[in-house]
Amino acid sequence: MKLASFLSQQTVLSCNYFATTFINIDLNKDHEHEVTKQCKALIQKVTEHKTMITRLIKTEQDSRGVLAMAIPHLDEKHIIMVVAHPNIADVMHKQLLALPSVDEFDYLLHLQSTELGNQLHSFLPINTPRGIVLKVAMLKSILSHKTVFFGCERVDALAIAKLIHHATKRKEFKDIDPIYFPEYQNGIFGIQASPYDPPKEAGLLEKLDGGSLFIERVDQLRTEVAEKLVDYIKKGSFCKFYSTEVFQSDVRLFLHSTMEPNDIDMLKDSPLYQICKQSFFAAPDLSTFEPDDVAQLIDGYTMQIRKNSDYKNKPSLTALQKQRIFVQRPLSFAALRNQIMVYMQENYLNPTAPVQNTGPVITASFLAADATIERAAKLGKNALKDRHTVALLWYRFEKNQNKIAHYLGVNRSSVSRRIKEYNLE
Repeated sequence: MKLASFLSQQTVLSCNYFATTFINIDLNKDHEHEVTKQCKALIQKVTEHKTMITRLIKTEQDSRGVLAMAIPHLDEKHIIMVVAHPNIADVMHKQLLALPSVDEFDYLLHLQSTELGNQLHSFLPINTPRGIVLKVAMLKSILSHKTVFFGCERVDALAIAKLIHHATKRKEFKDIDPIYFPEYQNGIFGIQASPYDPPKEAGLLEKLDGGSLFIERVDQLRTEVAEKLVDYIKKGSFCKFYSTEVFQSDVRLFLHSTMEPNDIDMLKDSPLYQICKQSFFAAPDLSTFEPDDVAQLIDGYTMQIRKNSDYKNKPSLTALQKQRIFVQRPLSFAALRNQIMVYMQENYLNPTAPVQNTGPVITASFLAADATIERAAKLGKNALKDRHTVALLWYRFEKNQNKIAHYLGVNRSSVSRRIKEYNLE
């Protein structure tokens, strides 16, 4: 059932009970809240064009948002806004045009109608055309392979692995670093005890049957461990070290390395090469996001953060703070969320502090990005081999290829070729 609330251009005149449960904030008081801003923007559009407009509004209760339809009142002084749960057709109609091919329609349907899709919306809460394309690409990669090989920041890889684990309702989740803790290399499969030794502990693939295992730095595994891992991925069974007994196991594997997609060829001598190449998953790179994408991402994360009681009443970010984040280019989505929380806390402690354009705030992620650009000058032409570095240069020099070429001391054609190769245009 659709639920109505009556609004003028500035003030909510009345709002029935059911509409308040949809919006769940006071539109007359929470002026800086993202939902209030979205409602006011919709009302402003209807006032200007004097026609009915329908739009999806994101709320804290539902990452997919609610469907809002605003209609001019007959007295021409008020606007009636009707809010309702959107059905899949309402959502997909607005997102279908963003797809590069109609062949991906099934993935879009899956994105809007499953728990896994809902988890991806929470991880990447943006509905710009680029955001839809990225989430569909993520979904395709996840559904195509039971084993997923990540080539992104560890904290993001771990977050995505966990959301896949929970969405697919698997049992136990465990992450290990078999390089830092070498005993885990044998511990993945376990070791068969000799008749003279005490029984050995079962391997992780045996103990985690029906669960998920996240393995870090797989590019540095011992050859014999990598070979056994490939055999398990292909057959779904394994043998312990020093044993021929076959064990069946259903464990979803998440493999991690910080290598870029173009660096996978460095694994050519590894037994894992083909597996990693086929199942490679590159999380969206924040350094390639446009300003509208970043702004919507910040608003989406802000609403998620507000679900935490400690941040429920904390102010949103200012336009200047959003601009600083765009300049900083955090290296991970986790770093972005942390920076948003820092700004919200600052705004809460200093609500009347004057906003001054004093330049970017120096944070760990800003220093990391700045260090990358500084290192690029020393690398020269070799800096163009790294997609993340090129993306940072692309936005830091305001998409000016001549400036990038001059900074690196290379030909403009070299820069142009890499910009096209990395789809940054």
